[in-house]
Amino acid sequence: MYKGPINGFLNGPDLVSKFAASMALKHPQNIDYSVQLLDQCENPSVFDLNSLIRVYSKSSTTEKIFDFYKRSVKSNHKPDNYLFTFLIKSTAQLVDKNFGLAVHGTALKYALDQDPHAQSGLINLYAEMGSLRDL
Repeated sequence: MYKGPINGFLNGPDLVSKFAASMALKHPQNIDYSVQLLDQCENPSVFDLNSLIRVYSKSSTTEKIFDFYKRSVKSNHKPDNYLFTFLIKSTAQLVDKNFGLAVHGTALKYALDQDPHAQSGLINLYAEMGSLRDL
């Protein structure tokens, strides 16, 4: 549906990243094209990265969320509660205890464990790992 290069009115990196994020949210089946567009942007915003993370958290390719999380950190974006809600949800789906503990530690580092959505996600994460006592 959205094949080919973007030209004309979308010639600035900010516009391309906003377009990629909007398209991913409205047409999740075209997530790969949104990623290609976002890859053209040197410094996408937290919103743009979070939008793609949100779409991936609802897909069968949950593990791709972690690539965008790493990209967000490398871009010096401070993780926010929105990102962590989807990151925790995806980690729970993978049922990887070591990675779950690392995500929880990062949430503590950024004081995101106080957010009600993150708390709910952490409870679900530990329940999926069979480790509610570790909370």
